[in-house]
Amino acid sequence: MGYRSDVDIVFYVPSQSDTAYPLLKLWFDANYPHTEAKDEWGAEIDYDEKNRAVTVRYNCVKWYQAYEHPQAVEKLCSEVDAMHDALPVTTVKDGVSQDPSAIPFEIAWEIVRLGEEEPDIEIDQSVNADGVIVVNRTTEISFTPPTKKVTT
Repeated sequence: MGYRSDVDIVFYVPSQSDTAYPLLKLWFDANYPHTEAKDEWGAEIDYDEKNRAVTVRYNCVKWYQAYEHPQAVEKLCSEVDAMHDALPVTTVKDGVSQDPSAIPFEIAWEIVRLGEEEPDIEIDQSVNADGVIVVNRTTEISFTPPTKKVTT
């Protein structure tokens, strides 16, 4: 069966621009390998308008760096970082960028891979990430006392 991992990825806009989330969705749809993610890797992709994010969850997958799909995801994150390094980022005010050479929104990304064994956790994120993926490896045992019927 091989070593399996759960992988959570989130792309989001940390700025308050009104146009940033729609631009993030357009960018994500144009760049993320959706077909492979869903059909070959069983990923769940969710668009979260409230939190201005797109999440991708992979459950029980062989997420090896030698495989093509993890490499494509890593390359996409590297391209986001390179885009931010190359161009100044500005917010869009009233539909107009304040700097014509700047990208009109900021993208942050985070990836967490949880391996089968407890110490096997990898966390990677962009420089501008807010740390929105929280890792907890906990268990809880809760004994609920049975409800006693009162008889008279």
